[in-house]
Amino acid sequence: LTDPTVAKYIEDYLESLTKKSKDQDAWALNKYVVPVLGRMKLSDLRRADLAKLLEVVHKRNGIGMANQVRKYLTTALNRAVEHEIIEFSPMAGLKKVAKTKPRERYLKDEEIRHFWRALDSGKLEMSGETKRILKLILVTGQRPGDVSGLQHKELRGNIWTIPASRYKTEIDQQVRLTGLAVKLLTESKARAGYLFPTPHKSKHKPIPANSVA
Repeated sequence: LTDPTVAKYIEDYLESLTKKSKDQDAWALNKYVVPVLGRMKLSDLRRADLAKLLEVVHKRNGIGMANQVRKYLTTALNRAVEHEIIEFSPMAGLKKVAKTKPRERYLKDEEIRHFWRALDSGKLEMSGETKRILKLILVTGQRPGDVSGLQHKELRGNIWTIPASRYKTEIDQQVRLTGLAVKLLTESKARAGYLFPTPHKSKHKPIPANSVA
């Protein structure tokens, strides 16, 4: 690439990623960076531009998301330096927006009941599969990505084994499923592979976690 725009460089950068790491990077960079800075020349990008962008993400989407976008940008721009597309990274020296605080917010029982009734009301514009994913997140207490990416081979009776590959600890995690959880799983129309496949039949992938998170 020779003097690309931010959008063009990000497109090229994302193509270089492995499938495993590509989805979240692509979602965050295309949602928060490209619409704001995409038309700029990469060589014109300055630390002040990025600091302002991250501050906006912080105010609108929280500290955690701002720091995730910062991490993705840092990696992407370091690659641009390595490939001699730019001389230095404008992310250099740009610290985290703030320390991410532990999540302490939990849904109260009445909030869960209200949310569950809303899912059953028929008034929400979302697929039945997405509703089941949201219910299973509540019932099992597992992460959105683990639930949406659940595969038939991970289930044995009322035991769900989440593969070690999804965890930094590299240890399988077993989840004992309640009767309600088993009932929700049996309602899935998929009989092999992912229980919650994307509606695009040409793509053998699960519904993305960011669609339900």
